[in-house]
Amino acid sequence: MKITNEQINDLVVCALEGGINYWCNDATVTTQPIGTYEYASDVISMDGIITITDDCGNKHELNKEKFLKGIEKAMKNYDYETFEELFDNHDEEITDVIIQYAIFDEIIYG
Repeated sequence: MKITNEQINDLVVCALEGGINYWCNDATVTTQPIGTYEYASDVISMDGIITITDDCGNKHELNKEKFLKGIEKAMKNYDYETFEELFDNHDEEITDVIIQYAIFDEIIYG
């Protein structure tokens, strides 16, 4: 599966700006990536870490490796045959699913 950093950034920004807002109280850059970034959504693709705080106050680290595993699990469980199909049709719902699979390994919310 070939995914560009720009595609990762697009998916993360969709999740942070709406997809996970109903259960996420905070998303904070906790490990700075190597290099300069403009937005928190760029950190994952640059091998940094974002800590996501859920509505119960629990903190969960999200990194690139976990995010890519979340994409793979979302593709499998939502019948996307290719990453391009998922990416071309992504919305807040699927980015929420990706993040939940990435940090919980299952769907907890929604």
